[in-house]
Amino acid sequence: MPLIYRWRMRSKIYRWYSILRTLDPEKHKEEPTGRLREYLVKLEGVEEKVCNISVPLSYSEELYHLRMHIDMLENKLKRLIENKI
Repeated sequence: MPLIYRWRMRSKIYRWYSILRTLDPEKHKEEPTGRLREYLVKLEGVEEKVCNISVPLSYSEELYHLRMHIDMLENKLKRLIENKI
C-alpha cells in the first residue's frame, strides 16, 4: 500500500512536467511573438492549477520544485517575447 500511496502523491506533481515540456521556450525560439504569448497564457493556467494541488507535507518539496520550474519557464518566455519586440 505505501508504494501505491507514494506513486499517487508523486503523480499529482509529475504529470504536469509533460505539459511544461510542450511549453518550453527552448523548443519555440523561432515562433512568432503571438504564439509565444499564447504559450505564456497556457503556462499561467498551469501555474494556477498547480497552486491548488494539495499534497502532504512530506511531498511539498517536490511541489515547490515544480512551481520553481514553472516560474523559470515563465521568465524565459517573457524574455524571449521582449527580445522579439
